[in-house]
Amino acid sequence: MSDWNEWGVCNRLCGPGIHHRYRSIERNATNGGRPCGETVQTKVCNTPCNSFQWTTDPWSQCKLPDKDKQKGCGEGEMFRLVKCIHVNTGIEMSEEYCDWTIRPDGVNLCTIACPGDCVLSGWSDWSPCPKDCLSSQEQQRTRLLLRSQSPTGANCPIAIQTQPCHLNFTCFKYSWKTITNVSCLPLGGSPCGEGMTVGAVYCERSDGRTVADRFCADHPKPNPLENGATSIAPWIAPLKAGRRGTRAVLVTTQVYHAELTRP
Repeated sequence: MSDWNEWGVCNRLCGPGIHHRYRSIERNATNGGRPCGETVQTKVCNTPCNSFQWTTDPWSQCKLPDKDKQKGCGEGEMFRLVKCIHVNTGIEMSEEYCDWTIRPDGVNLCTIACPGDCVLSGWSDWSPCPKDCLSSQEQQRTRLLLRSQSPTGANCPIAIQTQPCHLNFTCFKYSWKTITNVSCLPLGGSPCGEGMTVGAVYCERSDGRTVADRFCADHPKPNPLENGATSIAPWIAPLKAGRRGTRAVLVTTQVYHAELTRP
């Protein structure tokens, strides 16, 4: 067998996923020799999703359209730069690493009130959709009256907005996921002796992003040792005198056999 190559790229940008490494058969067994071992190994990889967060620059001043610049009041827009960064390094990342559902706005409407006009506050956050997330349901946001219009001022704009609940857009469902189909890898990188498999249990949002466990709190958390390929392992005999055996509680531990190289 050739040496193992390096572990490949994780199949998920963040949260628990899997990656593989490979080796090749350089010579098949003959004359009753030991059969060739596995050529692919799989293990869990995990970069926590909270390693990536949004940052913003300050808002620009309210920029009025040309028709309102002379009078110095009216409705305009303000802008700010929004970036996704790696928290530990400060390096700017592709936006797909950050949670799109909480991306701060980079453009916002603004109002410079003319004398006597009605003045409203900024919009509140959207109210949450019910957990069943039906399209017949709605969410709303509001803004407060700060100043009533004078007899000659502009009327108040709308103070309540509603929008329908849409799965994976304005509301989500959550479920536990498990990773159990992983390889038994020797402890300490040794080619023989004791080894273990390490799986994962995590909460996944219905758009596929890993989220905090609290979002799945309404559902019983699965035990990967149940309904899976793993089980609580028996005590393993020590490999050397004076060395303790081990028992896995949340991972499977089993004996690794040495791979012999024959001339």
